Amino acid sequence: MSSAKETQARAVEWLLERRDRGDWSVQDQERLDAWLAQSPSHLVAYWRAEDGWSRTELLSAFRTTMRPERGAQVAGISLRHALARITAVLAVVICGAAAAYYTLGMREQVYATGIGGKRSIVLADGSRIDLNTDTTVRARFGNGTRLVTVDKGEAYFQVKHDPGHPFVVTAAGDRIVDLGTKFIVRNNADRLEVSLLEGRARFEPEDGARGGAKVLVPGDVVIATPTSIATKRKTLKAVANELGWQRGVVVFDNTSLSDAVSELNRYNRKKLIVADSSVARMTIVGTFPVNDIALVLDAAKDVYGLHVRDDRDEAVISR
Repeated sequence: MSSAKETQARAVEWLLERRDRGDWSVQDQERLDAWLAQSPSHLVAYWRAEDGWSRTELLSAFRTTMRPERGAQVAGISLRHALARITAVLAVVICGAAAAYYTLGMREQVYATGIGGKRSIVLADGSRIDLNTDTTVRARFGNGTRLVTVDKGEAYFQVKHDPGHPFVVTAAGDRIVDLGTKFIVRNNADRLEVSLLEGRARFEPEDGARGGAKVLVPGDVVIATPTSIATKRKTLKAVANELGWQRGVVVFDNTSLSDAVSELNRYNRKKLIVADSSVARMTIVGTFPVNDIALVLDAAKDVYGLHVRDDRDEAVISR
């Protein structure tokens, strides 16, 4: 894996080649797009290089001196070789100065909710993010860059599409690139789930070992773990039901009791516990308030005939 310095140097080389070559082709752009898609770090490095180029006087001077006519030589050295020679110098300038510039030019804002909380955020571009329980996201906006990271929890994105400035969401190392989209990102400890409700989005794995990029359409759900990526289809109603938390409920449709309990535990400090596997496999149907554990326990006793031991910090459901 390339170091951060090597990645930044390569980003600078790409930028110079794209700006100074008069014969930049569709194939060249495809090569650049493929490199950018390999890793979020490549995209960020390129943004840094592009921003640094436009704002740093030293880089501007380099740009002026490095614009020979097509096929010309610079001090007897081909343009390609000249670019390679100054790449290291530019990388030092960008890596050293861009850290401060990047922080100022792309302010990072952290948004979070506690257990049982929810929050709505309208970003500077008009996009909206709704945060579910126990969620943390980081947003970096500025100079045309729109980058959001879901560190943990669940967020619903309603993105204002701008083809010139992609809206990129990263979670667990993978990326979701907006193509005019409403989608849900749920990042648990070892499982990332992306559900598309409207429009299109491109899911880009951190590495190619688990598969290539996928363009998602409404009803597509991507489930990514550290070792695999799977895509399944849901009805739009089922995807919309995942947003029940926006109105303070969870919707269960033949959901196993173990999964239902895990879902409710996300919203409450008092935890539900299913004592044995036969009870865990039972299914439940209905809409329940996220913070009304008593209602669930009543359903377990009255509808399913189960035993409930209700203590202060936990409630155990068994035969």
